Amino acid sequence: MNNYYKGLAKYTHSKEMGFFKHNLKNDYQLFIIWQNGRSFENEIIEKVESNFEILSKIDLEWSKDKVVENFNRLYKAFDNPYISNKAETMGNGNLLCLMVKDNDPKYNYRKTVSGTIELVNTKAVKVKRESRALCSGYYVHSSASPEEFYEQAILLLGDAILKEVLNGNKKTLFLSQDLKGANGWKNFSDLFITLRYSSNYLVLRNFEFLPFDFFDNDKDVDILCKDVNDFISASNAKVIDINDGGAKLIVRVEDQDVPFDIRFVGDNYYNSNWAKDMLSQRIQSNNEVYRPRIDDYFFSLLYHSVLQKPKIKPVYIEVFDRVSKELEFDFFDIDKIYDKKYVASLLEGYFYFKGYSYTEPKDEGVYINYSVLKYIAKDLGGKNSKRISRLIKTITPRKVIDKIPLSIKTKVHSIIK
Repeated sequence: MNNYYKGLAKYTHSKEMGFFKHNLKNDYQLFIIWQNGRSFENEIIEKVESNFEILSKIDLEWSKDKVVENFNRLYKAFDNPYISNKAETMGNGNLLCLMVKDNDPKYNYRKTVSGTIELVNTKAVKVKRESRALCSGYYVHSSASPEEFYEQAILLLGDAILKEVLNGNKKTLFLSQDLKGANGWKNFSDLFITLRYSSNYLVLRNFEFLPFDFFDNDKDVDILCKDVNDFISASNAKVIDINDGGAKLIVRVEDQDVPFDIRFVGDNYYNSNWAKDMLSQRIQSNNEVYRPRIDDYFFSLLYHSVLQKPKIKPVYIEVFDRVSKELEFDFFDIDKIYDKKYVASLLEGYFYFKGYSYTEPKDEGVYINYSVLKYIAKDLGGKNSKRISRLIKTITPRKVIDKIPLSIKTKVHSIIK
């Protein structure tokens, strides 16, 4: 468990054996028998025990006022009537959680109830389906992969108890607790320990102050993640706004509401390939916080500072100077940092090498610095054809735009495109 993080598991296929296997030393899974299925728990336990090694049986009680929220987080479904009704259909009383180990795991593709086709632990899925048939309902839940196990187990138990369970020290437990973070986080360290197992994320900027010195140095946290729902579920965030251009969240930490600005793969805040590379190359600080690799940090911060802001923040000048020296950039001249053509040439050179390009953010609230973008080659996203339309949107009040008929908007767009 000490070495695991979200994104670690990789799968390979064995033609000889006819199934997939992952690179992790152990394969853990969990089964949950909801209250309305517990009249069949002895039969279900017997079925689970005949297929897996049971590490712990945990009788878990949730607070009545947190049941719906706990279901929503566990299933990563927010404002979903189907999930919100689970407390009524599955029962809001004590659930029984079985933590198990599969000593002979086999992975293959299966179609889920929701219609998605996923690479799963076939034994776990088989036992879940048989258990549901036994109690004539969806009263049994299970994980089906290491990813699902860790992200759900860490929320259900917390890292300290989970470690005890996986070490074989807690055969039976009775717990009265909600999912981790249900009432906010006692500190940033507690939050980031949980995120390690639940979300493929990194902190884009000002990570130096996390997790111990945030409130004296920053006002919000800028995150890049692979899946925004993973992050929301794990952090128990309050969603202020979410769309295909990003998300604005509030996370309760140390009894304070902390704004989180979320960017994710596909929102064009960064080129999608660049965002994927940053996440796959991320590094972990000594304080449990994931940050960009140092070269990704330099160039992503330069991109943000000169293309997404009207001017470079003075606080970043020291960062560029320090990091460029650490990376031994003999081509970088800090004295030219305000030279727009010069900084554009740096980004151009990096884009050509990496196969990246400038992409116009789907979030229209992100500033576009055309005074720098005009120096970037068109095949790298420079001289954006939507420059005029974006300018019109910038200078025209929103109330006026909303009153313009759609037919006129379409015609104007076709002319200036």
